[in-house]
Amino acid sequence: MANEATRAAASATARIVWDTADKFLRICGALDCQMADILEVVPADKDKAEDA
Repeated sequence: MANEATRAAASATARIVWDTADKFLRICGALDCQMADILEVVPADKDKAEDA
């Protein structure tokens, strides 16, 4: 039972990630740009990033 739930959650997460990436690719195609031109990576814990 837990294995099925884990698989279902992983499948749902994969769909969300794929759908999101697909949307960004479509936006980039329309704007003729790269994903890096419209996205910014922000560390989850800013304090740790500054210490590194």
